[in-house]
Order: sequence, then structure tokens, then C-alpha cells
Amino acid sequence: MFESPFDSRVLFKLNHLLHVPSVTKILFSVSQFAKDNFVFFEFHSDKCLVKSQGSNKVLLHGGVGPDGLYSFHNIHLFSQSNHRQSPYMFSVASPSFSATLNHVNKVVSDNTSVHLWHTRLGHPNSHIMHLVFKYCNLSFPNKVDHVFCQSCCAGKSHRLPSHDSKFVYSPLELIFTDLCGPAHITSHIGFKYYVTFVDAFSRYTWIFPIKTKNETLSVFQTFKQVIELQLNCKIKQVQSDWGGEFRPFTNYLAHHGIFHRLICPHAHHQNGVIEHKHRHIIELGLTLLHQASLPMYFWDYAFTNAVYLINRLRIVSLQFVVSFSVLFHKYPDYHFLKTFGCSCFPLL
Repeated sequence: MFESPFDSRVLFKLNHLLHVPSVTKILFSVSQFAKDNFVFFEFHSDKCLVKSQGSNKVLLHGGVGPDGLYSFHNIHLFSQSNHRQSPYMFSVASPSFSATLNHVNKVVSDNTSVHLWHTRLGHPNSHIMHLVFKYCNLSFPNKVDHVFCQSCCAGKSHRLPSHDSKFVYSPLELIFTDLCGPAHITSHIGFKYYVTFVDAFSRYTWIFPIKTKNETLSVFQTFKQVIELQLNCKIKQVQSDWGGEFRPFTNYLAHHGIFHRLICPHAHHQNGVIEHKHRHIIELGLTLLHQASLPMYFWDYAFTNAVYLINRLRIVSLQFVVSFSVLFHKYPDYHFLKTFGCSCFPLL
């Protein structure tokens, strides 16, 4: 029941009420309300009147809101049993004459768990949940900073990033190495693979085309002897992905006091320096082949030339410093360079 704001002696009845928590609107039948209370409704463009059928007296006066609903203010609902009053504002929709609460966006029940609404809303994060609860005029539990959801863990898991190392190396203190191949096209000499070595200090790169994986260890042994003699310093660590071609390295490296660093299985991003170097070599090598209009089986010459040029160009990882200058303490000579694949005539 509720009383008229114009005359406290006039009480209106709401019979056969149904309590449905999931329904966000209070719906009532205009015809049934008029029949039970002996009133009639009078709708205007800017107001709505409820009048007595006997005296034609205005019992309720409502206005029109910006949403097009006729609203009645200052109405108090109470039960005949306990007469406990609670203020409500009714709204009547002009086309269907349905009553609704003032805050129609209050779709979340206070008794509904946060996790249930987390699933209903499509598993949003906690910040989005806070905004939804705020929009619905509900307080988000302070103790619930994060909704733990197994489905979110299974469907939204991401690989942790591998941050760049801040450690400052010295020349040959750490050598990155990796094998690339087999190539789709065997070179004209018979090479199918190439192995690269990258100095962590200067990012200077060495490349060696090989025919089989078994040659990897022998190539490294030759590389070690030459580079240590030329730079007058020792290799201290070698990092690889523990592929089959690098497993024979263990005994050799241990015999020479070199630590063999291994990346985690299936974590090639941890060997990002050499992986990015592979991409740079292949992209530049294929570009040189296309520019020279040479067939693909000359890839070994193109890749070797690409590494030579990369070592003499400024690179981002060293703040645009030349790797050749960092390792050998002198500037490279560019005057004798020729375009790859250009015509030449031998002088006999």
C-alpha cells in the first residue's frame, strides 16, 4: 500500500505482488491499479494525473523525466501488517504504462557474489569490475582487489617478458652461438647450414657456412684459436640453445675452462641476441640476392657479405655505434666497397 501525497487519508492498494529479485523494474497494470483503487489515469505531454472516479479529485501528480517516463515523487510504500514505510518513486512508461525504479541501472544485487558477476560480464579485470559496480551504485568489496578465476588463468596466460641484460661484458667474455638451417636450397658449393658467433660486448658477428651439423664443433675450435690470438683475450662463456649440434661442446668447453650457458627449453626468446641476428642476416642476404639478380644457391656468398656489412654499420643495440670500432678500436674503411653482384673484369 502507499498513501497519496495530497491527502494522507487516501491509501492506494497494490494487490498480488510478486517478488522477483532478478527483475530490475517494478511493473504494475494500470487497468488493475485503476480498478482496485477506483481511479483513472490522465496522461499529458508534460504530466500525468491520477484522479478519483467519484469526485474527479487529483490524487497523484507526476512529471515527465528526460527518459520519457512519467514519475511520481514523495510516495511511501508500506505493508498493512507492520506499516514500515520506505520512500519510492514510481515511473510510468508512456507506451506500456510500466512502472520502474528511479535507478533502472541498479541491475546488480548486493547479495550477488563478485565472482558471479565476474563470469556474467565476461571475465573483466578488477578495475573494470570497480567501474561497473560504481555505475550500478553499489559498493565494491574493499577486500576483493582481485577476483581469482581459473578460467582467466587458463585463457589469458602470457609468457613473462625477457628483459635486456644490464650486465656490462668485456671482449669475448660471452659468445652467443646458434645454427641456422637446413636451407631450402643447397648452395652451389654444397652448404646447407651456417653457424654464427656473436660477441656480447661488441655484437660483432662471425658466420661460417657448413655442410653438416657435425662440423659445428670443429668450426668453433678453429674460431676459438683465431679470435683469441687476434684479440689477445680468452673466451670465458658460450651460450647456446643446447641443440644436438652443441651437446658435444660440453666436454671441450669444460676442458678449456669455458662455462657453457644453456637457455631454458622452448625459450628461444632468451637467446634473443642471436635470434635477431639471424633475422638481420637473412633479410639483408636475400635483399642482396634480389638486388644482384642472382639465383638462390648463391646464398652463402650473400650471407657472408651481409655479415661483413652489418659489422661495419651502426646498430641500435649499441646506441648506434659500429661493432667493428668497438671491438678493434678503429674506424672501418668504406672506400673499397663495391655493390654486391656488380660486374667485374679480371686483368690477366
